[in-house]
Amino acid sequence: MSTIRTFGTLILLAFAGGLAAPVAHADAPADQPAASAPAAKSTPQQVTLPTGKTIDAHKFVSPPEGSIEFAIIASMKMIKAGSFDAWIAKYCDPGTCPDAKANDALKTYQLKSSSKTVHECMTDDGGIVVTKREASQADGTTRVYVFCGPNRMPAPASLKQTGKKWTMTSFSW
Repeated sequence: MSTIRTFGTLILLAFAGGLAAPVAHADAPADQPAASAPAAKSTPQQVTLPTGKTIDAHKFVSPPEGSIEFAIIASMKMIKAGSFDAWIAKYCDPGTCPDAKANDALKTYQLKSSSKTVHECMTDDGGIVVTKREASQADGTTRVYVFCGPNRMPAPASLKQTGKKWTMTSFSW
């Protein structure tokens, strides 16, 4: 009986493995969708989650322009400064900001709220700590998880790259 159960578990694991989306941690620079995107230098470190679990992460302070980390840091700085119209023009994906009504709602709710908490996701030297990165082949986005302190789980942001420009489809700062 245990042989059949073991065999069934192996088949289930093999099948599930074929359907699972690839997940890469922040230390794998090859998971950026465009090969032309500049590689950002990072400092490896460990962070402790609210659950008490310690995980590997990478700190980015001055990533090169055109990298996903540069877009996230610049985006956070604009939101922190309250430059919502400029943020929408530069970093909001057209699917997320299709018209004036959507832009007004974004400014009134999410951007206003984020402007009060985004500082928790930035390091003292203006950088970010990335705990994980996932590339989705289905919708062409890359989800980056940013560490926002020991009292909060890493916050995801989904970005799309068009040419050399990264735009946000969603974020949870």
